[in-house]
Amino acid sequence: MIPVALLSPPGPAIVIPSATATERVLWLAAVDRCLRPTPTDDAVTRAAERALRGAINRHGPALYALTRVSDRRESAWLVALLASVHAEVPDAVALRAALVLWAAVEVWTDAPDGRWSTLADVASTLAVSLDAALGCGGAATGRVASKLRAVMRGAR
Repeated sequence: MIPVALLSPPGPAIVIPSATATERVLWLAAVDRCLRPTPTDDAVTRAAERALRGAINRHGPALYALTRVSDRRESAWLVALLASVHAEVPDAVALRAALVLWAAVEVWTDAPDGRWSTLADVASTLAVSLDAALGCGGAATGRVASKLRAVMRGAR
């Protein structure tokens, strides 16, 4: 007699997302949940914010579905991110936003799926706009964003 389990078709494969895939989704959640326009944003920045929000609305649901992260894990990571950003830059909202955006761009740029590249392109446009409004160079912001990403890599 052959056991029934051997006759049944295999169930769906269980795929454990890579650490990099999880990192991409956590940065997407950070930008998605925390991106808010401010009254002092100029027209270029507001247009870049709308473009990024549109890209997140178009691509976000599918990207979230590809790499599931529990709500609890996402919330804990976001709390750690906000604490790290506030420790790095205590009083400049636009600079904190630029740091988060540059770190997200760094994570999304090398993703194999073109939707991540689209998000990276649009987010970098907004980050450049914020850098320009602040009068700071993108290279300096980028270095701090890389440091922030390294810190957050340990928190995922």
